[in-house]
Amino acid sequence: MIKSLRTILIFGFCLFTFYFLGAQDKMQIQLDLGKQFYSEGAYDKSSEIFEELYKKYKTEENYEYLLNSYVGSKNYKSAEKLVEKKIKEFPQSTLFQIDLGFVFSAAGDEKKTIKSFEKALQLLPADNQEIIFTAARFIKRKQNDWAIQTYLKGRKLVHNDYPFSFELAEVYKSQGNISEMMNEYLFVLEYGEGYLAEVQNALINAIGDDASGKKKKVLKDNLLKKIQENPNNDLYLEMLVWELIQEKEFSTALIQTKALDKRKREEGERLIRLSEFCLKNEDYETAAKALKYVIEKGESSMYYRRAKMDYVKVLNQKITTRPDYTPQDLNELENAYVSGLKELGKNTFTLEMMQDYSHLLAFYLHNTNKAIELLQEAIAMPRASTQQIAECKLELGDIYLISNKIWDASLLYSQVELDFKFDVLGQDAKYRNAKISYYTGDFKWAKAQLDILKAATDRLIANDAMYLSLLITGNTIMDTITTPLEMFARADLLEFQNKDSLCLLTLDSLESEFKSRYNLMDDVMYLRAQIYLKKHQWTEAADALQKTYEHKDLLADDALFQLANLYENILNDKAKAQEKYEEILFKFPGSIYVEEARKRFRRLRGDKEF
Repeated sequence: MIKSLRTILIFGFCLFTFYFLGAQDKMQIQLDLGKQFYSEGAYDKSSEIFEELYKKYKTEENYEYLLNSYVGSKNYKSAEKLVEKKIKEFPQSTLFQIDLGFVFSAAGDEKKTIKSFEKALQLLPADNQEIIFTAARFIKRKQNDWAIQTYLKGRKLVHNDYPFSFELAEVYKSQGNISEMMNEYLFVLEYGEGYLAEVQNALINAIGDDASGKKKKVLKDNLLKKIQENPNNDLYLEMLVWELIQEKEFSTALIQTKALDKRKREEGERLIRLSEFCLKNEDYETAAKALKYVIEKGESSMYYRRAKMDYVKVLNQKITTRPDYTPQDLNELENAYVSGLKELGKNTFTLEMMQDYSHLLAFYLHNTNKAIELLQEAIAMPRASTQQIAECKLELGDIYLISNKIWDASLLYSQVELDFKFDVLGQDAKYRNAKISYYTGDFKWAKAQLDILKAATDRLIANDAMYLSLLITGNTIMDTITTPLEMFARADLLEFQNKDSLCLLTLDSLESEFKSRYNLMDDVMYLRAQIYLKKHQWTEAADALQKTYEHKDLLADDALFQLANLYENILNDKAKAQEKYEEILFKFPGSIYVEEARKRFRRLRGDKEF
């Protein structure tokens, strides 16, 4: 008996399930067919289907399709009845009053349209979410002006607890009303500093496509007006500084930043931040002025020591990033390091300064002994972090390499590689050790290490490893004679060691003996270019870089970028520089130089990036 009852129940459940699933399938088929008719503009047919569906399933989706189908087929009476039923069901709802106005508007009855929309505003509650929903319904019905009225009334209803500025700005943006959009973004700052970052992010999105500069001008004009109207609200001045930085008008930004620093009686922190932006964008003059302002506050300022260190760093980059530095420039830089370390002392705080000074001594002033002593002193500091020590070891290894202490250099690289096995520092050390194997002719071992480094997380290391690995492969795989590659590797090391005359002699020998047999000639030409740049032989450097580029090999994009930089900063041929940067963008889209080339190309073209 129990068994029979269980069988009946299971059978009944199966029948119900099949019936339910069948009904679901039928509903879905109707829904899909109705949507198809609607998308094709066959509103009479879609109306019939959604009428049937809405009787059974009063979902928001079915309601929306039915209402739009009625309006599409100009069956305004049925549309009006549909909405009025919803209003009877939800008399306090603003949404269905808007829908009724939508029907009247489609029918061309302007008076009834306005009356319905005004009724919706009368019903508007003092509730943020309901205000946003109501405005969204107006926007959905293509009534943006009424959406604006909703937000403005909502602002009053909630007693300015929330201004709806971001929502209003989006509506104004959709209307192309840039001035009001800017006003709303700036208005929200009257509600406090907490909105500052949000406003800045919104402005970046709003003005990102402003090729003409019109939106940026409106923003700046509105900011200046707000500053005049609200002289005690520092947020508007902060926004102006932010806008000037985005426009890369750093000298003007410096004036306003000083004003903020004085008004708020600060210690100079925002000047430090401004100098970092300037340094990143190669405006060394303004960066130096910002730091000098902080330094002039005196030792009592908590940012005094930081400003002193950063000032030397700015001076370093200003001089060493250009190939046309003079001995006088280098002497000025050395004096800045000496006085800085004398005043601030040699400690973990100034360890980076000690490292940078040692690099200057070894690579530019050719005083390797003093550089080695300074780095050994830094490495021995008891409170230095393991990362600081590792960075100093890498620098010391490079200087040992200059001094031809090759195995001492390799030992230091190996120590860093072991200590930072899963870090970029370890990958860097591994690459430097692979280069030693390459310099000394152990190409098989070097290539094995370089092939591992092709997958390095640091793109520059991976890119360098790829180039060197391909250089070795291309000059060893087809021939067991490695003499040409050995000669080139020796010349490469000599250039690193600043033994430029010996390097050129080695390259001359390589060219005369093997020019017709090996594909090293673009590498030879590129290496020559590096020496010409060091010797300030600009014409010869440009010629060598052009020939390297024309060879269309691995170094083509490197040579082209250096050539563009040479035209821009040394030969003062801006048109030629712009042309070369543009070539990088179109011919080498995967190059590591693309981002910088694009930035410089736009700057030379006269663009103002936000």
